[in-house]
Amino acid sequence: MSKKSINFITSNPGKVREFRQILESEIKVNHINLSYPELRSDDPEEIAKNSAEMLANKLKKNVVVEDSGLFIKALNDGRNRR
Repeated sequence: MSKKSINFITSNPGKVREFRQILESEIKVNHINLSYPELRSDDPEEIAKNSAEMLANKLKKNVVVEDSGLFIKALNDGRNRR
């Protein structure tokens, strides 16, 4: 039985190393080195979902993207609310 695989899109080699360390015992990580525009939002989930949908449609394959944020409570969770 062949190993499951994911198509992980990032231009960050550190993220690729981290994904492979975590997943490669069970899932093959196919790295697609691609920069892409990101939605401007305070919500990392919304950014990742938008990026994954856009790239999956563009590349005609299932993809995985990763987005994270650093939110500091003393700075209003790091979000620019107006």
